[in-house]
Amino acid sequence: MRVAIFSDSFTQLDGVATHIQSIAEGLARRGHEVTVYTGSGASDKFKVVNLPKLPFAFSPGYEVIVPRSVRVDADVVHVHTVYSAGWRGIVEKKPRVITTHTLPKNIFPDWLAFLRELGWKYLISFYNRANHAVCQTVRTAEMFRRHGLKIPISIISAGVDVDFFKKGDGKRFREKYRIDDEFVLNTARLSLEKRPEFALRACRELGLKIVLTSKGPLREKLRQKYPEAIFLKISREDMKDIYKAAKVFVLTSAPEAECEGLGPLEAMCSGVPVVCSDVPHIVKDGENGFLFETYEEFKQKLKTIWQDEGLQRKFVKNGRKMTEGRDIKKVVDKLIEVYERLL
Repeated sequence: MRVAIFSDSFTQLDGVATHIQSIAEGLARRGHEVTVYTGSGASDKFKVVNLPKLPFAFSPGYEVIVPRSVRVDADVVHVHTVYSAGWRGIVEKKPRVITTHTLPKNIFPDWLAFLRELGWKYLISFYNRANHAVCQTVRTAEMFRRHGLKIPISIISAGVDVDFFKKGDGKRFREKYRIDDEFVLNTARLSLEKRPEFALRACRELGLKIVLTSKGPLREKLRQKYPEAIFLKISREDMKDIYKAAKVFVLTSAPEAECEGLGPLEAMCSGVPVVCSDVPHIVKDGENGFLFETYEEFKQKLKTIWQDEGLQRKFVKNGRKMTEGRDIKKVVDKLIEVYERLL
């Protein structure tokens, strides 16, 4: 089967790019012919077509793809973006699948919240041009149905590369980056909807070390405001090691800012206890991690898990068990079933 994947994210260290690379590699390993149409990037495991691009001024490291007339030789098209590269894929006269990575809160910060209803109209109009949608959770699917999504939906997790994260080496990370202290890890994009200051402020008040690995429009401002925090630029290969080195993982996103939350899955797979907001489909509060709603609740639960070794062991054991059902191999199998039904 020939699969064409369209995305604005491929080289960025974020959940969408990680998911695309993982499924493309998984499809290629099964003998399918995969081509990713994007901006920057390359792969020795599948074909990548680099479309013209410009740097995105409002978010360093991200790109604006300039669509062009490019021949798409594929049986199935899978679109992972609602931006310019997505439009190039969604107009193909072939079976088209769309994964719902984007929510209006990802596009419009709180000071532009009045535009979110327009955002929903745009998203639904775009998604309904596909033949089939992939939503990561039941909650995400229900959200899109309420706003008018009419095409068939499959519920398929973004998945986690269990084999990759099992190979992590915390000692290797500590030696490479010369970090000896125990630390809290935050891998989310540094933007308003991810609320990184929840984590930074709580760690300052509790006297905990924190390491942040992502880019985003708030990065330089936060570096100046929180000079005690460690902001790293690491490779994808380093990710499996940093999780193994971390003591606690945190995700502090605002409500309805996460379609699923890849970071908590990666942390659980790596054996790191998690404290998260807005991911009840992954975290069962008090069983395999902590959920919170307010800042004060977050701060208290972070303090509790940091100090309670018995609770840490419980969360790690139950978290690893939960990720087994979201192994990327199973995700790729489910995607192939969707493609074959469309054909």
